[in-house]
Amino acid sequence: MLACEESTEPAAEEETFGDGKVATAIDLGLSVDWAEWNIGGEMPADFGLYFQWGATSTDGSYYDAIGEANFGTEHDAAHVRWGDGWRMPTTDEIRELVNDANCTWEWTTQTNSHGSEVNGYLVTSKKEGYTQNSIFLPASGETGWSSKIGTTGFLWSGSAASIIDKDGTAVVYGIDFIEDYHVTSSYTREHRFPIRPVRERNAD
Repeated sequence: MLACEESTEPAAEEETFGDGKVATAIDLGLSVDWAEWNIGGEMPADFGLYFQWGATSTDGSYYDAIGEANFGTEHDAAHVRWGDGWRMPTTDEIRELVNDANCTWEWTTQTNSHGSEVNGYLVTSKKEGYTQNSIFLPASGETGWSSKIGTTGFLWSGSAASIIDKDGTAVVYGIDFIEDYHVTSSYTREHRFPIRPVRERNAD
């Protein structure tokens, strides 16, 4: 389980690009299309905005419901901010993405909207007919944990677990990655992570 730690380094939000714009949907041949960038971004390497789970604004508080899902509801930042069928991914959808049988994960760098080089994963489909399609997931760290920026990435799902941690806080699933691994993990919902939306295939 993650825990926030104090840092004197620049806060993660300093690397965002305002409210950003709605992304293009990328078809990786999986069960859903993935957004080309995070909410709040304008390019794939932009960190975007950081949300507590279930909040739709960066200064909003987390939604405290145990064992519930928030995708497609008023607690889903993708649904509220982008509309048009966009929502937060389910646990099954992020497990599908991190599965090495479905996609290759290559640690590399791309340039963001500020002209800075950003570490992260280029995730490329292995599905027949879709191997030319990929998304980039920047190592955006977490608000309040800026030492992780450039080395670690966290992304929320819309799925809350029926699990309570030792402090009595419910946990939520998401993607956790560094250069050495990419996995589905769980976190307490007061953390502030970016969101990479999804929507149904062929929604255009």
